[in-house]
Amino acid sequence: MNQPQFNPGDFVRHPLRPQWGDGEVRQASLVRYNGKDGQRLVIMFKNHGKVTLNTAVIQLIAKEKATDNMNTANSTDWLSNLEAQQGQKKNDLTALPESLTDPFTEIFTRLQRTLEDYQYTAENPRSLLDWAMRQTSMNDPLTQFTRHDLEQAFSRYLYVRGKHLLEMVRTIKRDNKRPLLIEMQNQTWPNGALNDLRKAITA
Repeated sequence: MNQPQFNPGDFVRHPLRPQWGDGEVRQASLVRYNGKDGQRLVIMFKNHGKVTLNTAVIQLIAKEKATDNMNTANSTDWLSNLEAQQGQKKNDLTALPESLTDPFTEIFTRLQRTLEDYQYTAENPRSLLDWAMRQTSMNDPLTQFTRHDLEQAFSRYLYVRGKHLLEMVRTIKRDNKRPLLIEMQNQTWPNGALNDLRKAITA
């Protein structure tokens, strides 16, 4: 490889997304993509959550572990403190599922899955709990989190998902595939997904 090879625990920055902050590599595997060797990395970014990236497509910037410990960053944030006490990383609860972000999945499939993800709502206690079960892989998240904790985390999750939706729509528009976006507006989506899609298209 012509670029650094990363391992779980390494810290990186995305050169095109500095607002995401530092990211900690959680999983790493070798891949070959379009004739280039690279790595498929699952990274938890401090300000964005979990993202899967291919280093054959984007060259990440390596960071020093000693100066970029994400466990000590933003220690005054309520979610940081809560999840640190439970041995979890800062954004695990609010990170988008890999099915929504995996760069090896076609972008329209990711967009469809993101719109379907609007099935979860804080107004319905059962729906909120189902979301928390998916996010934590716990049978009963209420053994570790209060309902208030989950509502606040879900609010942050909605913000991260909205940004993700907007970025995907912008990418599709840049690729001159806007008619396909219009077709998606004619489908039925849950809980305000169609409204957010329309806003993203006209943004």
